[in-house]
Amino acid sequence: IFRSFGVLLWEIATLAEQPYQGYGNEEVVHYVRYGNITLERPQNCPEILHKLMRACWTFSPGDRISFRSIVDELVIYENDDFH
Repeated sequence: IFRSFGVLLWEIATLAEQPYQGYGNEEVVHYVRYGNITLERPQNCPEILHKLMRACWTFSPGDRISFRSIVDELVIYENDDFH
């Protein structure tokens, strides 16, 4: 779930680009499963968002960020324009 959430953040930051372009489905599954591939930082992506993406993509599940921590990170940036 966390890896998928990181990809969702990436898709939002790229305005719905297809992740892992140029790779076949089997390649993506293999690379993601064995931790050999991550997505590049999207152009104009704030560092905080990219940091959260990377935290979701950490190879070892025990080292991944929790959703509570994600919320805690994002709430700092909340303002009236965010709603």
